[in-house]
Amino acid sequence: EPVSAVWMPPSPREFADRLRKAELQLGDWLAAMGPRHFLGMALVWTLACGTARARADAADAGIAATILKYLPDLIDGMAMNIVIGVLATLIGTVTGVMLGIGQLASFQPVRKLSFLTTQIFRNTPTMVLLFYVATLAPDQIGLFGIEIAIPGWLKATLAVSLSSMSNTSEVVRGTVQATPHGQWDGAYALGFSRRQALWRVILPQGLPIMIPPLLSYFIVIVMATTLASVVGVSEVLATARFALSIEEGRDELLAPMYLTVLLMFFVSTYAMTQGVGFLQRQLIGQQPRRAVA
Repeated sequence: EPVSAVWMPPSPREFADRLRKAELQLGDWLAAMGPRHFLGMALVWTLACGTARARADAADAGIAATILKYLPDLIDGMAMNIVIGVLATLIGTVTGVMLGIGQLASFQPVRKLSFLTTQIFRNTPTMVLLFYVATLAPDQIGLFGIEIAIPGWLKATLAVSLSSMSNTSEVVRGTVQATPHGQWDGAYALGFSRRQALWRVILPQGLPIMIPPLLSYFIVIVMATTLASVVGVSEVLATARFALSIEEGRDELLAPMYLTVLLMFFVSTYAMTQGVGFLQRQLIGQQPRRAVA
């Protein structure tokens, strides 16, 4: 009798190769976009406004005019998303590198504590981290007799940076462990200590491997900042909801308003994607890839 096929899960290496290929395909798709794509999105936005206008009452203001009225507030909200994303990435990268090195420490308590910290924050949803930080962090702290208020956006930055930190830690740990052991032997042969070998030989060689996932994760962090609205931060999504609440009863504004937010995110992340690609090529000296075999 014929033996039925049994599905076998891919090995970690096969899964990483597939994920890397998917990331490259997505990056190539974004890099290939040009003015015609933005023109197409503008046309979709115009059609959405026209369709919504057809459903609106004659006494209501035009859809485009209403959205343009709130556009400065939406831009301010988008700026808040970018600020939170940039700060969270910087904090998460610095602390994540230290945590990743801690996972490789020869001192067992440090290694186990670093591993436990990474796994806790890596496997906790960002929204849960936001609620915990917003609940547990004080609203103000005293410093030399001066009360300093801690704004909501700073709490959101801290929560998102915890997620960034855990992922950076895993990237650093995996990169160092993937380095051929002969590099360690060569460094020891030159008289380097373990710390000197790590900082002067292993990490510089692993930098080209670490840069692409870290820079790509920066884009993911920026898009995740929309969750900050659940703790009262006036980012772009919260601003859009507030504008819709002011224009109560105008259901025709729903699709154009959120489409405007979508376009703002796309333009911002597209610009960051191009900047990340340029920075990656400058740092590791590779040419932009046009196709994936």
